Amino acid sequence: MSYRATLNGDTFYLSNTNESAFKLLSADLSLSAGTAGSFVFTMAADNEHYSNITKLTSYIDVYRDEQIIFSGRVIDESVDMWNNKVVTCEGLLAILNDSVYRPINFNGTLQELCEKIIDSHNEQMEDNPEK
Repeated sequence: MSYRATLNGDTFYLSNTNESAFKLLSADLSLSAGTAGSFVFTMAADNEHYSNITKLTSYIDVYRDEQIIFSGRVIDESVDMWNNKVVTCEGLLAILNDSVYRPINFNGTLQELCEKIIDSHNEQMEDNPEK
């Protein structure tokens, strides 16, 4: 079993390599039904994507054997005393927390309701060309 992680589509972690440019010092992926999930990792300063991580605009995908198992965005980043970057990501479902959806009376299908909620969310958000 191999794992791979991407930052805005570019690979920054490979589990089956010895190249330090594609290694993480630690990684913790938390997945659970009914939650957005989270991914927290520590990256050494020699990783080529070290300076490319930006809070709220960088997107991370994690793959297990080429199947995506997590997709999210960076919500926090900090640097420890050894200059390693500690990054916290939340699953994409949590992005809906960025908007407000007022109560309505609705008649229609579940799909139509979900589309209405997503459309309302998108109207409240700025365009993000990085994703």
